[in-house]
Amino acid sequence: MEIAKSEDLTLLSPFEDDYLIAGHGTIGLEVMKEKPDTEVIFCPIGGGALISGIALAIKAKNFKVMKPPNL
Repeated sequence: MEIAKSEDLTLLSPFEDDYLIAGHGTIGLEVMKEKPDTEVIFCPIGGGALISGIALAIKAKNFKVMKPPNL
């Protein structure tokens, strides 16, 4: 963050950005387009933007979205 300020750069949040999450959603759309019979998608979770985008896109297309049990 200090470098961004000193160099007059824009810092993009890795998880608090609607456009970033929407962009990640295209991954979910591509998966369902290429493999419509997909039943499970495993996704790493760090800041949450990747899984948020993928889940939102898949859910918007009326595919089943759920969290694993015991979480």
